[in-house]
Amino acid sequence: MLNRLCYCGNGEKVKVTNFQAGPGARSNLKSYGIKVGSEITVIKNELEKGPVFISLGEEIIELGLEISKKIIVEAEKSTEFRLDQALIGDTVEISKMTARGEIRRRLMDMGIVKGTCMKILRVAPLGDPVELKVSNFNLSLRLNEAETIMVKLIDIDNESVVPLNNAV
Repeated sequence: MLNRLCYCGNGEKVKVTNFQAGPGARSNLKSYGIKVGSEITVIKNELEKGPVFISLGEEIIELGLEISKKIIVEAEKSTEFRLDQALIGDTVEISKMTARGEIRRRLMDMGIVKGTCMKILRVAPLGDPVELKVSNFNLSLRLNEAETIMVKLIDIDNESVVPLNNAV
């Protein structure tokens, strides 16, 4: 299953399959010895809180969060993360909702229920709201609503890597 390195959990062993990065970032990764086909283990990843630590053979490498978003890997399982952490172009499946009360009811009325797939289309210029493609319609959610929705990655768009909560 394809995944982004930034979504992988601690202890997970993955294989690099692609990079969504420019020549400078590719050169930096190559200098670390990271290339397509490299097998790496995620040592520490706190999803959007600082660097991602990986091991490549005997070497421990610290990667910035932004570069970890651009490394596409083959993973055994899809890690669960919050919708507001998803990247533009990614297709995700809802795994659970933590919203309560009126917000939960309103989200469910709009079709935001477990098992629903949606694609992250874009964000407003200041990063809030986010536009999603759900079934046959587009839906805009505030980031505080997106924080209450847990998702798993289904598919990766090869064109964009802009994070929802860092669009500016």
